[in-house]
Amino acid sequence: MRKFIVTLGVLLIAVALAGPYITGKLAEEAVVGNEASIQASLPPWLELVEQTFDRGWFSSRSSARLVITDQQKREQFEQFLDGGTFGDQPAVMIDSVITHGPLIGLFTPAVAEIDTAFRTETSEGGYLPVELTTTIGFDGDMDMLWRVVDSTFPSNFGTLGWEGLRVENTLSPTGRNLSVSMTADQFTVERDNNPITATDLKVDWISAETNGQFASSIALSSDVVAADDPSMSIDLAVGVQDMTVTALPAFSRIMRSGFSDGLVMNPETMSALEADLRTLLEDGFTVTMNQALEVSEAPDGIMQTDMLLTFAGIDTSVAGLDLARMVERSARQGISSVDMVINQAMVDALQARDPMLEQQFMQMQAAGGLVPSEDGDGYVMDIDYADSLVTMNGLPMPLPPEAN
Repeated sequence: MRKFIVTLGVLLIAVALAGPYITGKLAEEAVVGNEASIQASLPPWLELVEQTFDRGWFSSRSSARLVITDQQKREQFEQFLDGGTFGDQPAVMIDSVITHGPLIGLFTPAVAEIDTAFRTETSEGGYLPVELTTTIGFDGDMDMLWRVVDSTFPSNFGTLGWEGLRVENTLSPTGRNLSVSMTADQFTVERDNNPITATDLKVDWISAETNGQFASSIALSSDVVAADDPSMSIDLAVGVQDMTVTALPAFSRIMRSGFSDGLVMNPETMSALEADLRTLLEDGFTVTMNQALEVSEAPDGIMQTDMLLTFAGIDTSVAGLDLARMVERSARQGISSVDMVINQAMVDALQARDPMLEQQFMQMQAAGGLVPSEDGDGYVMDIDYADSLVTMNGLPMPLPPEAN
């Protein structure tokens, strides 16, 4: 028995000593001589010009030098620097310390853990205010945690500012499943001296393969406050589901153009937007939105709205089908619903803010758009759509036929 224990102990020690060496060797092989694959994974405005790797037994160090070839990207990076500026040839150095597995620390089993810092190639050695920790598990999953120093940054959306920003993402070994989660204690977008602040911000993006088909979903939740009326806030959750891999880039471009101050609506940009919308409508997608309005003068006020819009995939190559008719056809073939609940306390608070709302409430009640709630303390609205039939609070409202 004692001999078995001694033998087992020797084997464990051998594994503990050999494991880090093997991990370091594999890491070196993945970096050294693999420059072409690394360059292919980079965005086109970054060029890998030099890299080094110093392998140790329990840890290794690597460094890569990336030249920024795009002038606009260079200017954006300089705005983002924490000390130091670029020289004649703008470059970013990536310094990594790789801790070899099979144990990270004393209790975390992993192939390796990589701590990465990003700095500019200047005499000041200015570091970019972001750090990255990557953990490679034995199942092949790669977990990445980005920590970003509280800062502000100019962009096409306006001036962005954040506190407590963290981004976590997990990539499967095959690259077919990816999840990204961004959280921030506070995130501010300021345009035209009008900041909008989102607190407790959370954005989740999941892309996965099911039965050979890829689909992506995006979910955002936050409490949003505008500077011009801080007494009013919206607890907001927005989701986009069932987007295909080909539709996701189109969706991203549409969202960027919607917030870009420099967008010029000429025939070229209109054609590009229409092409992206066609891509979205070809495969279809679903939009959900849940929002709760809060006002300071009515702490017990309730105004909750839940919305579901499903756009069915359609053939966008049909002759004579313009963009408006494509959206209509896609929506007609999907299902939709809008549900709203508002109590009397919120009705009174909103009417006190804007007396014109009282008349609008009365008109909506007369048209059957708002009906008394079951408890008698407010109103509800329930709109559903399916099979070319709209029902509002149970009353059928047939749609006119689709235009030819």
